[in-house]
Amino acid sequence: MKSNIAVISLVAQGHVLSKFLSEFVQQLNKFPDQPLIDFYLSFEKHLGIPHKEGYNVVLTPGALLGILYLVILLPQQKSRLRNPSLVFDGEEWGPPVVELWNTRDPRNLDVLIRRLRNSLAHSRIQFEPGHVIFEDRPRHGDVDFRVRMSLDSLSRFSSRLAYEFFDINT
Repeated sequence: MKSNIAVISLVAQGHVLSKFLSEFVQQLNKFPDQPLIDFYLSFEKHLGIPHKEGYNVVLTPGALLGILYLVILLPQQKSRLRNPSLVFDGEEWGPPVVELWNTRDPRNLDVLIRRLRNSLAHSRIQFEPGHVIFEDRPRHGDVDFRVRMSLDSLSRFSSRLAYEFFDINT
């Protein structure tokens, strides 16, 4: 397991994100015209972290897990897809890159969302720079599902998915 997704690291990341959001609201109220980059650099300095271009103390695997819970797992558990048998077309949806899909399951939206949900719920998720990788497997079997999404495709995918779970007017 990579150190940035170890449980203790994820908990620490959650605390940092919570502190960031709390301080952001306070600073926004005090200095509404302050550029976001100035606040962010001040926040890093306050944490004692030297700023490195491309490194982000807020968009971490912990933050991504929270986002994924809200945009995939929670809707899957609390809502119903309007069209569960919709054939999953990667191009229209993001496109997530399907690296492995077993031959027993149809390639429809219901199966995709269930497998993504299983990946999240059973901690079968990996983070690489700029990508999230979901894996799932049967109870006592080998991995038979793997989907890779860039952060951009995750954003497009979750936006498109919201329309399938909820009656959202454009």
